[in-house]
Amino acid sequence: MNELKIGKDSSIIDIINYILTVDPYIPIEQLDNSKQTQILYELLDRDDINSEVRKKALLVIWRDSNTEIRKNCTPDVFNKIIEAMKGDAKRLSAIWRVTPESIQLQNESSLTEIMQYSIEDTNRYIDIWKNTAEELKQKHPEIARKIDILEQLETKNSKIYSTINLRILDEKYLSSLDFEQLQAITNYPQEQKRILDLTDNQYHVLIKTLRGIDSLEQWKYEFELVMSNLDGYEDLINSISKMPEENIDFYEVLNVLQQKNYFNIRDYQEMAELDQRKERLYQAAKKGEETPGYDKQFILLEYLFNIDKGQAENLTKKYAQDLPNLENSQENDELKQIISQIQTILNCNDERSDTRTF
Repeated sequence: MNELKIGKDSSIIDIINYILTVDPYIPIEQLDNSKQTQILYELLDRDDINSEVRKKALLVIWRDSNTEIRKNCTPDVFNKIIEAMKGDAKRLSAIWRVTPESIQLQNESSLTEIMQYSIEDTNRYIDIWKNTAEELKQKHPEIARKIDILEQLETKNSKIYSTINLRILDEKYLSSLDFEQLQAITNYPQEQKRILDLTDNQYHVLIKTLRGIDSLEQWKYEFELVMSNLDGYEDLINSISKMPEENIDFYEVLNVLQQKNYFNIRDYQEMAELDQRKERLYQAAKKGEETPGYDKQFILLEYLFNIDKGQAENLTKKYAQDLPNLENSQENDELKQIISQIQTILNCNDERSDTRTF
């Protein structure tokens, strides 16, 4: 470490000026306790100090000063240090690591703030928790639970520290996702971001529509469909959020959210009447009447199978080649018939579609 170029006998003003203009990383341990304390207070109280310089200097003073300085620090002074480091997870973890347990316990509320500042940096978050007094840990079961679940997830994903966004371990998500679902989501940062960016109303509808789906693969499939379409149903979601939950058929909501908002549904009542609307379009198409905005392919696929053209094409690609090799059974015969009908619809252009054959 460089020696203090201005000398051990320099005044507090000279030392502070040196910190601000030359080098914030001074060898603080070369100074006596009184000067160490005065410099700490001066750095916290002055308004004309660049925030980055203040952070660098405070870290050095807190880390390298005499242990007695830290132990004798009052709660309000420590709170000022934490506030000055706000948002800097790396320096916060370094400060917390060398903070005596007695000071941690006197500044109990600081832990919540520090953990919140560090939430985007998993390694720092864990580091801060590991260096927290056991007595203080016991007062924060919500954080302890996050750490416990993180450790469980790590047994399934060794790279979890680099893939997880710790906000996904907030109670809002832990209370509505089971472990398998959480594991699937935390493997992919982008999927977590999509969830975390949802409004409360959007998330509530998402979870309620997927409730009861036992198969993880089916849950992931439906999850992707709904997530892809939520933004197009803002009015419907707001309508649902104002209704008593017992009056909502979330299975029907799921059926609607599996597709884009082709029918411009704005509220729950319009959603409830969607089947009737499809029926009217289908009957109009059968009679050869005009159906502005909707071609016959679309009407047939929606009315008969509740799918759009893209979904129909994906289904045929998935099953068509394997159909001839399926064993004879009622279930497989029904599947063959459905795929055959979908292929017929896809192979007809709007002018030649004959709705009477379906």
